[in-house]
Amino acid sequence: MIFKTNTPEETKQSFEAFYRLFLNSGSSGGTTYVDRGTVATADFAETDLTINDAVQTLDLSSIIPDDAVMVLVRIRIRGAAEDQFLFYAGDYASGVNATRLKTQINNIYLETQVLVPVIDGNIKYNGEVSLTDIDITICGWWL
Repeated sequence: MIFKTNTPEETKQSFEAFYRLFLNSGSSGGTTYVDRGTVATADFAETDLTINDAVQTLDLSSIIPDDAVMVLVRIRIRGAAEDQFLFYAGDYASGVNATRLKTQINNIYLETQVLVPVIDGNIKYNGEVSLTDIDITICGWWL
């Protein structure tokens, strides 16, 4: 198995994207974390998402406040080996500026938590059409 390592330029671009996000996030700068508490079910399932191998926008305005700048997301995916789901840094729809989750074994769940920047109450994502199960839960957010 070959893993891609970002070049120094790709790493710099990713850092700059997050830095610009915080510069534009307002006076609080994303320093206050708000824990959502116990959530009974996932906020979004694969039937709630547009999964077509293209970047999509997920509206979180019914869950997070207007001044949230980043969310802590719990995601669980299942699919064929090496299927991918990506979260993007703000308006940047490049794989360089993305958090990439990749299944390792066919039909086995991958579950983790990731930090995802919020722009105007939305986050950007992209999932492969061969993913068979996706659950996304918003655990908390930064103001």
